[in-house]
Amino acid sequence: MLTVINADGSCYKEFSGKVKPSLLTEQAIEIIDNGTRAVDKDSSTLPCNEAVENPFPISLDSTCQVFWQAGKFKGNGQYPINKHLVDSVIWHSDKNNPCSIYFDVMIRKNYSSIKCMENEFRLMNSHEWHDLKINYSLTKKFRWFYTYYTYCETYPKIKQHFIVPLEQYMSKDEIGFWCTGKPDLLKGMNGVEIHDFTNDLDKKFEDWYTYNFWTMEYEYVNKNYRLLPRQPVSQHRFAELKDTIFESEVKYSSEGKDMNEILDRYFKTNAFSVLWNRKDSIMQKFEQNFGLQIQLPLFFQRINYRLLMPGKVVASNSAVSYGDTLVWQLSAYRMIPADYTISATSAKANIWAFIVTGIVVLIAIGSFIWRPKRRKV
Repeated sequence: MLTVINADGSCYKEFSGKVKPSLLTEQAIEIIDNGTRAVDKDSSTLPCNEAVENPFPISLDSTCQVFWQAGKFKGNGQYPINKHLVDSVIWHSDKNNPCSIYFDVMIRKNYSSIKCMENEFRLMNSHEWHDLKINYSLTKKFRWFYTYYTYCETYPKIKQHFIVPLEQYMSKDEIGFWCTGKPDLLKGMNGVEIHDFTNDLDKKFEDWYTYNFWTMEYEYVNKNYRLLPRQPVSQHRFAELKDTIFESEVKYSSEGKDMNEILDRYFKTNAFSVLWNRKDSIMQKFEQNFGLQIQLPLFFQRINYRLLMPGKVVASNSAVSYGDTLVWQLSAYRMIPADYTISATSAKANIWAFIVTGIVVLIAIGSFIWRPKRRKV
């Protein structure tokens, strides 16, 4: 994803990738679901006669500018592409193997202002981040010789319904470093020390997740304890043993067994497996819904995010820059501790201000050097 901020306050977002030509053609295409497209029954209209997935995180529609290139062929904003042009590209590229042809495509969405982008830009419905409420802001300050632009894009903190907070396993600085890279806790360390330190943080994070999953599933079993065909202990005693079983059977174990297997072995029964394996098992449903409950799908996506500001960048919270292009790696992990903000400030020279100032200075110098002679009385 590339975001470009223009000096007049307008902006655009851009995505690029390789796609099959049938994604862009006007012939025999129908939108199936959230940007997925396929050819119709008349297979003669498009090569390969196959469904074509939209690789972009946004839906293609009439508001998009589409730039594409295939060999010597280029299209600047021409979308959709007619069949004759597709046939011509295939003929001059690889007519014997049309299914191997891909277009280099760039999709652009233009907005007249940052506010318009905030109101109108959305990832397509099938994207895991579709429901994230992203806030955008742009401030512009005039300082005679330069105009300063500050852009911010804020992604909301992920609301995870874990029983045990991460702060019980990691310090505030450790959480910040592990999830966002800040503060930098690696200063002064060599490679071996960095390896040991990051491995330790990884273990803490994994322990936090494992204990939360164990606790939430165990309490769900306890809530439905009456459904066990044979109760090995009283429900009160079962609730008391939650941490004891975790410490002895889970925390230091590398076996990776399911909870029903662990509980069966601990209580010397098969009653828990019966609860798991019965038809319409509530425990299987719990495990299937657990990922949605903690918003796990959000963590499946990563975005290589780039930002281009007007003028020269003078400050940012970016870890990497290539010339005037700033780069962030966006993932849901960065949204665990708090709202995650991408921000940058740039300065654009006001050429007219330099010209006006230069003229004023020249006039002042000229006035000082040249003075009219006084007449003698």
